[in-house]
This record gives sequence, structure tokens and C-alpha cells, in this order.
Amino acid sequence: MANSISTTHDSLVRSHARAPHTPAVLLAAADLTLQAELQPLLRAWGHPVETVTDGIAMLQALERPESTPVIILDANLPGLHGMTLLHRLQLQSTRRRSWTILLTDARQSGEVTGKSSAQDTGVDDVLAKPVDEFELRVSLRAASRVQSRYAEMAEALEAASFHATHDSLTGLLNRESLLNLLFQETDRAQRLGSQLAFLLLDLDHFSRVNREHGYDGGDRVLRQLASRFRRFLRSYDVIGRCGSDEFLVAMPGCTHEDARSMAARLRDCVSERPFDILQATISMTASIGIAQSGGRSPLTVLREAEFALGRAKLAGGACARWFPAASPSTAASIDAKQLAVPAGGPSLAPAEANARSIPV
Repeated sequence: MANSISTTHDSLVRSHARAPHTPAVLLAAADLTLQAELQPLLRAWGHPVETVTDGIAMLQALERPESTPVIILDANLPGLHGMTLLHRLQLQSTRRRSWTILLTDARQSGEVTGKSSAQDTGVDDVLAKPVDEFELRVSLRAASRVQSRYAEMAEALEAASFHATHDSLTGLLNRESLLNLLFQETDRAQRLGSQLAFLLLDLDHFSRVNREHGYDGGDRVLRQLASRFRRFLRSYDVIGRCGSDEFLVAMPGCTHEDARSMAARLRDCVSERPFDILQATISMTASIGIAQSGGRSPLTVLREAEFALGRAKLAGGACARWFPAASPSTAASIDAKQLAVPAGGPSLAPAEANARSIPV
């Protein structure tokens, strides 16, 4: 039997040494002897250790943003009794789940700190004092495995949440999530009486890219374009993909002049540098429709931006148009560098004319 236990112990030690991750431990104990017994063991096994000496300090430690994977709690902890503290921890539903080991010297079945009562409060393991080194290591090994599973589940949930709200191709917001945020931004603009501009951007002749370079080539263009957009926009701007090659940008606090400037920047980020498609490069231009929210329904403003985008397409593309039609003193007087198109039709600089062509 002794040889069997020794073999099991050695196997556990080797398994623990191979563990990919040794979780941090919060040791909640006021007993100096217990601290002196456990701290060296835990550190020797590779666990970062933080020690608190009363229940209030433990609750404060658990309120920090970074969670503690493992809690070793002395049932006789002063400040808050160990079992009372466990009940308090159960009420903290937003706290990330920690593996809790309760240390108790209560052996009688009727004691409130007995194992059955402790497990009712969500304790993961109960160890008797003085703590057996082997039992503690078994519990910590279980904690390591459980915390690894928690981390994997958290990552999976985060990935699922991201995919539910973002476009899988570009990583930008999808249409549904974009509309939800547009309503929130509109409410904020109404409360604060602030500006909110919508810029609807559509790539010119994108169907030609799919036709001549295949859908994979078109996907490469869209991914590169999304990456460029992220570099140009402010952290609090809202951008999403709302069509095959159509993107909507909502810019809080953006005046007419700000919107004009951003439209020029977005146009330039599309046209100034070619897109890499496998062994070839391709130049693109974009048309932009702009509308101001004024605190109105985002659906209404979006329709206005679509109307303005249609006017930009009719003008030959590679330009921006406002809703309503701008007066000569405003957007209609913007020169070609600022995306305006003269009444006679599109007028592009030589470089812009080249950018509109799609090399085969």
C-alpha cells in the first residue's frame, strides 16, 4: 500500500510539473503558523501567492479587476467568519469563478463549518488542518485544470460574441450591431444636443473586381480596406459593413466641415494606394454619401445618406455628395481635391483618373 501511495504521489508530482499553468493563490489566513506552513509550499510549486489576514481585506482583494483563480480560506478568518464570507462571495455574481479551498479543524458532523455545509456555499474542496501536503497538491492540480477550462470557455464565449456582432470577412460591425449602436449614438446626440454625421461609402465598380479577379480577390480588397479604415478613424467613431462593398461610418460630434474632411480622407485612403490581389495590384475609388443626424431616427438618416450616395454615383463616382443637395456656397463648391464634382460631370486629376481604372 505504501509503495502504491508513493507511486501515485510521484506520478502526481510529475503531472503537476507538466501543468501548463500554475494559478495564482489568495491565501486568506491570520494564523502565522498556517501562513509559514503554506506560503513556502505554494511558492515552491510555482504559485504566485498573496496573503490577507481578515475577511474585509479578502473582499477588497476580490473586488479588483484582475481575478484570483484560487482562494485558500481559513474558516477561522477574523473580520468576517469564514462561512459568512463564503455566503458574501456567492452574492458577488459578477466575480469570476474562483476555485475555493476551505481549511477547517471542525470534525464533528454537526459543526456549521463541516464539509456538507461548506459545499452548500459553493466551496470546491475542504481540507482539515493541519493541511496534508499531498491533499493540498491534489486540490491545486484540480484547480489548475478547472481554471484552464474556465479560460477556454471564456475565450469561446468571447469569440462567439464577436462573431455574432461582427462581419466575419472584415472584422467590422455587422449590419444589426451597427444599427443598434446608431440608435445609441442618436440618443446621445439628442441628450447632448451634439452633431452626428453619417458617411456611407461604396466602392466604385467593385463587381468588376469580382468578375475579373474572382470572389477571393474581392474579399482581399475588402479586408485591406477595413484595415485602412481602422487606422483613419477615431476610437469612438462607429464603422460597420452594411452591404457587399458598402460601409457606414457614424461620427459623433462631427460638423459639416469635419464630415467633409473625413470624407476626403476616406476617399484618399481608398484611392492613393493600390490593393494587393494575389500576384497583382488593383486601384480603386469610392463614392460617399453624407447626411447629418439632427437627432432623428437613424433609419431616416441612413436613407438620406443612401440618396446622397446615389447622387455621387450618378455624378461619375469617386466623389462625395450631401443630403440635402448642397448649396453653391457649401459642398457644391468643393473642388476635385475635396471630392466635389462639377455640374458637367466628374473631373479627376490624372492620378485619380488612373486610380479609377482597374488593371487586368
